[in-house]
Amino acid sequence: MSTFLNNPVFICGHRKSGTTMLCSLFDDHDDILVYPSDSSFFYKIFPPCLNLKKIDNVRLVIENCIRETLGSEMENIGKDDLFDINFIEAEFKREMKIKSNSPKSLLLSLIKSYSKSFKKKKMENVDGKNNIF
Repeated sequence: MSTFLNNPVFICGHRKSGTTMLCSLFDDHDDILVYPSDSSFFYKIFPPCLNLKKIDNVRLVIENCIRETLGSEMENIGKDDLFDINFIEAEFKREMKIKSNSPKSLLLSLIKSYSKSFKKKKMENVDGKNNIF
C-alpha cells in the first residue's frame, strides 16, 4: 500500500465516459484501493486551493471530499455506517499537520486517510469484533 500512496494512479474523465464502470472493475481487486465515488477534488478543491491558507484548504477538503462526497455516497446506497467519516476526518487533519499546503499533499493525505479507514473497516468481522492477523 505504501508504494501506491507514493505513486498513485488517478482515473479521470468527463462524466458519462465510463470512469465509474472502470473504477468498479478495479474496486473488485484486493490489492487496489478505489475512492468510492468522485472525490470532487479536481473541480471543488483544485485550483481554488492554490490561493487559500492551509487551514482553509483542510476545511474545504473535509467539507467537500469527506463529509459531502462520502456522506452522499452512504445516503445513495442506504448504508449510514459504510465509512467512518469522523475517523477519516481526524486522520486527514493529523496528516495535514505535518504536510505542506500543496495540492499534492492535500490529495495524498485524503487518499491515505481513506486508506487507513478502509483497512480499519476490513479488520472488523461480521459480529463487530476486531480480528488480529
